[in-house]
Amino acid sequence: MDGQPVSRPSIDKSASFIAYDGRDLSANQNIADLNEDVTHPFIRRPGRLMPNGDYEVQVSIDGHYYISGAVNGFPVRFMVDSGAASSSIDLQIAKNAGMRVGMATPINTADGQIIAGVTEGNLITIPNGNIANARIMVLEGTRSVLLGADVLNALDISYSKGMMTIKAIKKEGGH
Repeated sequence: MDGQPVSRPSIDKSASFIAYDGRDLSANQNIADLNEDVTHPFIRRPGRLMPNGDYEVQVSIDGHYYISGAVNGFPVRFMVDSGAASSSIDLQIAKNAGMRVGMATPINTADGQIIAGVTEGNLITIPNGNIANARIMVLEGTRSVLLGADVLNALDISYSKGMMTIKAIKKEGGH
């Protein structure tokens, strides 16, 4: 290196792309839009906290909603999954979030029955509040963090035109 700053190569009309979502890229495509898809594969626009305390998040290209948050203070990105009965995290994330032991519980998945560790008393944090005493299943090898129906049903959520809105979480007891 000669001390010159390293710059990102520019993408021009000669750049080529591979589509994973079934798009026909043989048509004249906007290179800037394709570059945006390369550098931000899921999230089109970050969620935003509204002045009234509501949180809005746009649906991602894959059809899911993703929310930045935390489990017991450990930062995570939740995938909203109303089809999952319980919120769940991967074993490594559970360790990082301070979970030490879980109650062995059989659960049914699309691949059959497995044993999960279940912990209670967890704190789930989302951009507009906290969900205390959350029950979380710990699954080895999932590499995902799901915000399941058990938590979602406790929130006031609405959907409209590809946007999910989580109403402001009311603080109990004036704390």
